[in-house]
Amino acid sequence: MKVCIIGGGPSALFLAILLKSRGTAEEILVLEQNPKDATYGFGVGLAASAIDKLGAADPVTMAALEEKMHFLTNQVIQNNTGEFKLETTAMGGAITRLDILTVLEQRCRELGIEVHHQRRIDDLAEFDDYDVVVGADGANSVVRTAHEQDFGTQRSPHGNYFVWWGCAKTKLEAGLRFRSYKNGSIMVHYYPYTPDMWTVVGELDEQSWFDLGMDKMTNAERKALFEEAFEDIFEGTPMIENKSDWNQFAGIRNERWSVGNRVLVGDALYRAHFSLGSGTRLAMEDALGLADALAASPDDIPAALAAYEENGKPRKAGLMEATVRSLDWYAHVHEKLDMPILEFIRSYMDRTGRMPADRLHEYAPNLAAALEAQVA
Repeated sequence: MKVCIIGGGPSALFLAILLKSRGTAEEILVLEQNPKDATYGFGVGLAASAIDKLGAADPVTMAALEEKMHFLTNQVIQNNTGEFKLETTAMGGAITRLDILTVLEQRCRELGIEVHHQRRIDDLAEFDDYDVVVGADGANSVVRTAHEQDFGTQRSPHGNYFVWWGCAKTKLEAGLRFRSYKNGSIMVHYYPYTPDMWTVVGELDEQSWFDLGMDKMTNAERKALFEEAFEDIFEGTPMIENKSDWNQFAGIRNERWSVGNRVLVGDALYRAHFSLGSGTRLAMEDALGLADALAASPDDIPAALAAYEENGKPRKAGLMEATVRSLDWYAHVHEKLDMPILEFIRSYMDRTGRMPADRLHEYAPNLAAALEAQVA
């Protein structure tokens, strides 16, 4: 089997590793438009469930990734009425984006897979002699764009404004803090991905964007506003920018996952909101699903691609429904900022309708105990 993978991110590299290590594909071509070691953003999070699932698929690769990860099991959640340290039983990890790419590329080299950098694709016809062409090239996928009507691409409306920053902090704390500020409502989510660096997500709803005059500010002025509003958290440490442009989230979904021998994974296929977890994790799970399907039917590509879609679609449908609910919760969080803190956190935990009491007891026993004590 000859496979061409467009894109050089974690899902593309993980797919190449799985196809080669399992002997599914004899020839694998990986093409990435960016230069080697060029990456944007800061830390990437992987939930404990993802680490277990991906590790079962390829223990060697996951062991190498875990060596580079920073683990933390608690998170401070705050609104206008107070704060609470949420302690979870599932240990997730975070890793620098450059480290995850370096580890995966090294594993590719060990398996004899060459990753070709600075290869921008203008015409997919040059890959017509490949058995499978994979679009692992993100939300602006050239593979999907070439066949959007056939894929049945749909885009959801824009939502809150958000930005990604870094912050040089040695305090080993993760936080999700919501607060009223001047005549608007703003929030930050931060987590350590090394002992001395945080990833920081700044966010605010559309109304606050205009009420605070963010639409008329430069990126530097917007950053200064958040540094001032959360001075008690950042303690004068400035945010670090790296392609840190403000955007609105736009969901992407495709009615069909493949067109002929062209198939999509990751953000090219479905774009779930980051409040549901790492997009990297979701994309790598897509790669695993596609690798499993191709390994099961290596001599029948149409059947393999059909199985990939059939097996993965129910879970993706659930994710997209959860995305809509989570986006709605965040868009209206200003209405909840004065709720008692424990009730606020319970609302946050169940924003997608997937956190019943028994699961809450298992995942965050200290919150469950605090809620029960409050009722008592």
